[in-house]
Amino acid sequence: MILIASGSYCREDISVEIGSLPPSFLPVGNKRLFELQKQALQHFDEEIWLSLPEGFEVPVFDMIKLEALNFKLIFVPQNLTLCESIAFCIERINPASLLRILWGDTNYGHLPIEYLDTIAVGEPADDSNWGYINKDIVGEGKVITGYFCFSRVDKLLQYLKENTEDITAVLNKYCLNVNTKIINTKEWQDFGHRNQYFKSKVYAFLPRSFNKLTSYESYLVKSSSQVKKITSEYKWYESLPLPLSIHTPRLCSDLRFEGDESQYDLEIIPSFSLSELLIFGNNSDQFWEKIFFKLKEVLTKFNYEADSFKNGNIDVSDLRKLDSTLYLEKTLERISLYESSSGQDLSEYQKIAKDVARDIPATSAHHLTISHGDMCFSNILYSSHNERIYLIDPRGSAMLKCHPLAGDIRYEIAKLYHSLFGGYDYIIANRFLIEGESLKFYPDDNVKIDRLRKKFEALVLERFLPITLNEILAINVLLFISMVPLHSDNRNRQEAFLLNSKRLYQLLKDRRKI
Repeated sequence: MILIASGSYCREDISVEIGSLPPSFLPVGNKRLFELQKQALQHFDEEIWLSLPEGFEVPVFDMIKLEALNFKLIFVPQNLTLCESIAFCIERINPASLLRILWGDTNYGHLPIEYLDTIAVGEPADDSNWGYINKDIVGEGKVITGYFCFSRVDKLLQYLKENTEDITAVLNKYCLNVNTKIINTKEWQDFGHRNQYFKSKVYAFLPRSFNKLTSYESYLVKSSSQVKKITSEYKWYESLPLPLSIHTPRLCSDLRFEGDESQYDLEIIPSFSLSELLIFGNNSDQFWEKIFFKLKEVLTKFNYEADSFKNGNIDVSDLRKLDSTLYLEKTLERISLYESSSGQDLSEYQKIAKDVARDIPATSAHHLTISHGDMCFSNILYSSHNERIYLIDPRGSAMLKCHPLAGDIRYEIAKLYHSLFGGYDYIIANRFLIEGESLKFYPDDNVKIDRLRKKFEALVLERFLPITLNEILAINVLLFISMVPLHSDNRNRQEAFLLNSKRLYQLLKDRRKI
């Protein structure tokens, strides 16, 4: 039998950013940590119990996922010590013989299976408050990494009750009284301390197929064979006006060319993306109001910095090119690309695209801004340490001759809206249902989306009037249609994008009647 001990909430240095979550519910690479823990434990082929704090409401999607993975849940009274929490679980699940325990904030690439009584130890990653096994047993400087196997559950329970405050003392006593194998492991990740969490999470970054990421202590090397794209990204960071550069990671190198690839180094910002906070977080409405205020602040700065060129002489043909690059023409090209590669008839969506395009007035100088070009929630980080928004992965391609960073403010806002109300990040995380010809989100996700949408519209959209909600909805319809050929590796997601475009189209048609 296996117990994943996740019966209390994360440390404050993590919960201040993502809300109150049990450690096993932390996000790692578009999944919860418990999904990765299941992978690490699956070769044991044993019953898995997951302890959670009493009162924690498991989201509907996660409950379905836990059931599919055959987890059994046990809810632990709050304010218990770790020793008391484990003893509580042992007495209720009543393991017949062998008990394996995995800390809820830990994961492994490989776990030892050949020994009965086992404690996994390793080198401390930093000066955090680690648990140390008696050096007479394991040698100097080894710390508990978070995996244990006990054959004498009766003795473990006895020692837990004798010492309810100090789990390290319990483990040391078990080692002295039961022949225990100490396993040194390097393949472990600690998600319980903030700094270690972000270091452990780096390996789970999922760049698009045309990008490669290599991580080091404080920076990433981003490389790709798509030289033009990487070059455009680098030049965007390099050319950004100084007042805006505080909202991006720092460049750590010049642009380099190696073989058929281009690459550059970029500072790592150890923070959650807005996508992770939206999908996996348990943040308050007040937290999101602050986030939307910060987003409005960034958009306002970007808009202000565009005054230098949008009040000058701008070629009308340039503005038309911007329209075709962002809106209807791009969407029709993407539809044609998908039809030719899939053989599917999307004439219905061609008609939808042409219809919504009439709700998007032609781009004028009034709409111009410094543009990121892909301001979806997964490309926005929030640092609670300095309460700052950071933008990553810019589109970078120059679209106007008058300025290499110019774009349309409506497109920037629409990308935010497509993450929030459009449900883009929920679709990417596979948190959706397709029922007949309809796309649906899970009930509690739906409530959250609608609640935050209203706050976003009030705090952000109204700041940039006379841009209308109809314009933003129309751009969202085009965005979801145009994304379909970019996700050829996932047919279910492609269908979700198309059905979602119809959902948003219906909302737009309903608004036209108002």
